[in-house]
Amino acid sequence: MRKVILKMQISLDGVVSHENQWMSFSDDIILDAMNYYKTLDTLIFGSKTYPYMDDYWTKAEHSLKSSIESEFAKIINNFNKIVLSRSSLNLTWNNSQLINYSNNQSFINVINDLKKKSGKNISVESGIGMWHMFLENDLYDELLFYVHPTIVGDGVKLFNDEHFKVNLKLLNSKRIDKSVVILHYEKS
Repeated sequence: MRKVILKMQISLDGVVSHENQWMSFSDDIILDAMNYYKTLDTLIFGSKTYPYMDDYWTKAEHSLKSSIESEFAKIINNFNKIVLSRSSLNLTWNNSQLINYSNNQSFINVINDLKKKSGKNISVESGIGMWHMFLENDLYDELLFYVHPTIVGDGVKLFNDEHFKVNLKLLNSKRIDKSVVILHYEKS
């Protein structure tokens, strides 16, 4: 069975919102993500963040900022992408598929069906509401955090009172970009 991995940029104090205002984004982080993507064949996005990701990565493929970012953009632009939503949405990003769900149980059914299909692992790339739904319904196998050395203070935290206690096992940790720590956990 395929694994579902929640992947995110997170501040030292657990904030996952408005990461474009506080995260460091470097070629080292992109190179690490490129290696991670070799273990996947499907990306999941929430409907609120999908348009921003579409806009950014479609433009980044032709960006002159970084050849590594442009190379990664080509990879993500050609990846299979699933957008989970309760409503309709116009999808323009290559290889994107909309899957609607009407309630919590239909969401659980959609994810369990995706996990049963053959293929590589699935990465939940964004957004906050989507990550919370996976956490609250215990629909993930692993957590992959890019922890940035920033205390944001104000913002949406990943973990809140609705999330129950879960024991995790550290699979891997490493430091990149001189200050970002990657922590990769699985449920134990």
